[in-house]
Amino acid sequence: MRTNITRTMSMSDDALKRRVLRRHRRQDCHNHQIDPSRRGPASTTSPSVVKPRPVTFRIERVRRLLLDGTSADPRHLGKQIKWEEQDGRTRLSAVSHEQSSQELYFRPPSQQQQDQWNENQRLVIRIAHRASKQESKFTTKSSTRVSKVVSGACKSFGLDAKQAALYLIVDIEDEDEMTENFFLCHMDDTMARAGAEHDTESRFLLTIAGDP
Repeated sequence: MRTNITRTMSMSDDALKRRVLRRHRRQDCHNHQIDPSRRGPASTTSPSVVKPRPVTFRIERVRRLLLDGTSADPRHLGKQIKWEEQDGRTRLSAVSHEQSSQELYFRPPSQQQQDQWNENQRLVIRIAHRASKQESKFTTKSSTRVSKVVSGACKSFGLDAKQAALYLIVDIEDEDEMTENFFLCHMDDTMARAGAEHDTESRFLLTIAGDP
């Protein structure tokens, strides 16, 4: 009976020792950044150190954030990305930016948005019919067809729109003097394509078939 009790106490001591050793190994792994799942018996395998994620992964993540302009993590909003030197290693970090976050996430408008913006611009043009000595200022949009502008001008001047043509007047300096050059506007084009500009008063010449 005494022998059995001694054996039981001995087995309990061994189990307790194993638990203490395992606890110390886990603590040691934590202090030295060792992955316990990859560590085998101490006498047969060497510990494997957990490697940090490569910096290229973090750069790619930041690049996607900047290109998308949005992030599910609100901590990234209004922050600027910069390089930092820490412990002899270069790393990326997001720091607070006092200026507006629009500077960081600004993206140029697409071609479609730019075209829509140009088509909605209001233009001020001047049309002259020199044969009848008439000239007037008109307000239109960049997207308005040339044919519609010609029709309105002819109605204002009392002319036949079916025989009318419209020319863009461009002053070009030639040998120290300004000369007028005329460019025919196609009826199916918009006024923007015909050469009308939004930041200046473009001039046009209206002619009727048979004009002197």
